[in-house]
Amino acid sequence: MNWTRVMFAVAKPDSVGSAVLDKVVRLTIALGAELELFHCVDRSLVAQPQRPSANDNESEVGEIIDRQLQELEQCAQGLRRPQLKVRPSVTWEYPVHEGIVRQVLRHQPDLLIVQPSRHHEPWMLGYTDYKLIETCPCPLLLMKTTRPYIDCCLIAAVDPMHEHDKPAALDDAIANAATVMSNALSAKLWLF
Repeated sequence: MNWTRVMFAVAKPDSVGSAVLDKVVRLTIALGAELELFHCVDRSLVAQPQRPSANDNESEVGEIIDRQLQELEQCAQGLRRPQLKVRPSVTWEYPVHEGIVRQVLRHQPDLLIVQPSRHHEPWMLGYTDYKLIETCPCPLLLMKTTRPYIDCCLIAAVDPMHEHDKPAALDDAIANAATVMSNALSAKLWLF
């Protein structure tokens, strides 16, 4: 299994930490993939009923998307290397998790990496995290910490008895994705 595309869903383009970006870049290079930096502008934050006309709203949305795209392009410029292609993209959708899934369906990455939007404890999941776990059509990595992947262990959760009516192919897909990730990270792999 060869992965050629990684999508990193950025919660806030103006506040992505360098440690997180370094982890994403190292993993993407180790996979031999290209990287898409993606941001979904939450359209509910822009739609305001007190606006006098829809044209003003469309203009404002366009300005927000352009500004977010410029910020992602600046970030991408700092990440590009001879062995790494990086492209930014921004959409305006609601809810955010559905916008991310629609972008995954359009661009078909082999791996989606998500930086949580809120400052939860590393073990906590937010609403968007839960919804992506439920609906993401490709392997999903929730990047909960900035610690580098050094001497790490990867745990893949499977249901070999299929007690909850998951298709058997899902376990194979999880095990295959975990193998690709563990090889890229030189990590120990545990099936749980």
